[in-house]
Amino acid sequence: MKLFLLSVLFFSNVILAQNFKLTGQIRERTILNNADFSDNTAAFTYSELRSRLGVNFIPNSSLAAFIQFQDVRVFGSEASTTDNSRNVDLLQAYGIVKNIFDLPVDWKFGRMQVKLANERLLGVSDWTTGRSFDGTTLGIKTSDVNFNVYAFQTNEKLLAGDSLDSFFGGISADFKSIPNYEASVFILSEVKSKTSGNNTTTIGFFASGDHQRFHHGTEAAYQFGNIKIANRNFTVSSCMFAYNFDYSFDFYWKPKAGGGIDFIGGDKNPNDKKYQSFSTLYGTGHRFYGFMDYFKNIPAHTKNLGLVDLHLKFGIKPAEDFSVNLNLHKFLSDAEYTKQNSSKTKDFGFEADLFSNYRYDENLNLLIGLSTFSPGEIFKEWKGKDNSLFGYFLATINL
Repeated sequence: MKLFLLSVLFFSNVILAQNFKLTGQIRERTILNNADFSDNTAAFTYSELRSRLGVNFIPNSSLAAFIQFQDVRVFGSEASTTDNSRNVDLLQAYGIVKNIFDLPVDWKFGRMQVKLANERLLGVSDWTTGRSFDGTTLGIKTSDVNFNVYAFQTNEKLLAGDSLDSFFGGISADFKSIPNYEASVFILSEVKSKTSGNNTTTIGFFASGDHQRFHHGTEAAYQFGNIKIANRNFTVSSCMFAYNFDYSFDFYWKPKAGGGIDFIGGDKNPNDKKYQSFSTLYGTGHRFYGFMDYFKNIPAHTKNLGLVDLHLKFGIKPAEDFSVNLNLHKFLSDAEYTKQNSSKTKDFGFEADLFSNYRYDENLNLLIGLSTFSPGEIFKEWKGKDNSLFGYFLATINL
């Protein structure tokens, strides 16, 4: 890290002709955690710090490079004030070659963060430490459609024949010619090593747009392939879809109300040879399925039962830089769950997320929130019978 800082100082003072820009972020988050579904334990608090420093080089109109380092820590986690946890990591380091051979094609290679549409299946997961991929992308630009090709290596074992390596990639097309709407179609493919027998392909679409004060979006995807679980081979056949909307009223405080449904398929018959649990791949689940993150990793967090999220959302904006919002979620499973008393249920529970955002100035943003989860019959057996509570205060400075 010291070498990197010295290099930054050197380049900023010596290479004056270079188009050279520093970026940075300091994010402090204090958390109140009483999320264990037990009234017999007391809440506890802790604070997290995420620091990022990046440098962007643009030597000419056809070349660019970006390097970004990150340090993530919990206050007081080191043994003493003189210890050094050495947890600085390379978040991004990539180069971009624009308009290769004077064609409308951009080549990006290295370590990078990637977004697809609204990040439901492929996103940066910025609430936590963030997600990075190692590999390359191609961007192909036309007057009506932008194509993006992804090729990433998610695991490298350095073995002959690459027998245990894992790969993820795909192609997407973003349509630009529809007024007031954005629309995408995509194909994503993942191989979890040649010898595992696990490979899936996901095809789908996303569309979102505005009609005056009404905003809505819909998306759907189908997943197919093969998967091996406990030495049993299954044929993957699963799906997801979502429809969400909101309406902004032309009143004082600019109230907004909306709702929607998110459906993620579950495995209704684990004894047959068909696997119906949909995987949300590398999506930013925190954005969609409640801020308490009980359903961030699907199907693992639903134990292959799938998820139906019925939600309502409300918001007001008392000032230009200040907003208050309330999200309500009723979580159900797709497949029925058999309880210990042999009765069946689909009830995961109910979550309420209350949060407020204040933009202090162009660099500083403040966010405070409080969430609670009331367990349904499934979570009462999995986690506990009492309500859980999660609060946070977050201050972010972007440079």
